Amino acid sequence: MITANALTDNLFQVENGNFLFQSKMVCDFFTISRETLNNWKEQPTFPPSAITGNGLYDLKAVYQWRMTITGGQEFNERKLSAEVRTKEHKARVAEIELAQLEGSLISRDEVIARSTRQINVVKASLLTLPKQLPPALDGKDKREWSSVIFKHVETILKRFSAE
Repeated sequence: MITANALTDNLFQVENGNFLFQSKMVCDFFTISRETLNNWKEQPTFPPSAITGNGLYDLKAVYQWRMTITGGQEFNERKLSAEVRTKEHKARVAEIELAQLEGSLISRDEVIARSTRQINVVKASLLTLPKQLPPALDGKDKREWSSVIFKHVETILKRFSAE
């Protein structure tokens, strides 16, 4: 992207009324790699006036050359692709808005509130285990402990899923 600092950063200069850009700026403008730019330079149709002796590019000359060899198709495709992405995004937004209006979506705040309630149910239940387990395990041998603990945890999970 051409920024206000481009001139002070020596990314371009003005010569005889033409704006001349470093290869990085040309690549950014066309969204291409430096390798692609180098390949373009090697093509016999690439205009010699598009590049100066000090390696700067006349962006307008490069643009006109690309328009000539692609018949403008390359830029029309980019524009069409951007329009398609924009329309798809707008359709997704409209879909979300419709779902909100229909009540099939819940707000972020409601999701947080529900999650917090569920976590609190599990937390409260787990905190009761130290008081519930000793009497439940009293008189049982170690082999039966697993079954008793499992039943208590299962009860907690059922309460969690019911919330």
